Amino acid sequence: MTDERRAVVLIGMPGAGKSTVGQWLAHRLGVPFLDLDDEVIRHAGAPLRDIVARGGVAALTAAETAVARDLDNEPRVIATGGSVVLSPAAMQHLAAIGRVVFIDVELDELAGRIGPDLDARGVARTLGQTLADVYAERLPLYHRYAEITVRSDDLGPNAGADDITAGIAKRLRSSPR
Repeated sequence: MTDERRAVVLIGMPGAGKSTVGQWLAHRLGVPFLDLDDEVIRHAGAPLRDIVARGGVAALTAAETAVARDLDNEPRVIATGGSVVLSPAAMQHLAAIGRVVFIDVELDELAGRIGPDLDARGVARTLGQTLADVYAERLPLYHRYAEITVRSDDLGPNAGADDITAGIAKRLRSSPR
């Protein structure tokens, strides 16, 4: 039996570097790059913060799920929004079409990357949630869905892409054929 999944799906917190590393990884693998947030914005016809302002995190999760479930099994690197893990349906589909890679960054590093204005950075959260609350809620989900975890606290995009590529290659070699 061979693994027919052809995409690489990057998950992680906002500020983890999914889009940056994803672009480098796509270039290295010679495949297209897709930013799921950009597709959600195009599909909804509104910025992510407007989707959340109008319908809460649930509306954003619904939009992410709809867009994710429309993706086919093409070779590409997909950088997801940080909240996609809140949707089991989206994650089930993404795992069916690709290897799921968690770009793991410690909370203190994320706080430095994102800054104090979570709304300006577009961190989807319920009213009153802090970055620490969002991190605590999502971290177990990232671990649940990840096949490969790459620490990215002090990695630049090149090193991150190298680690992800090496992890994927190792996984592919060890998969039953």
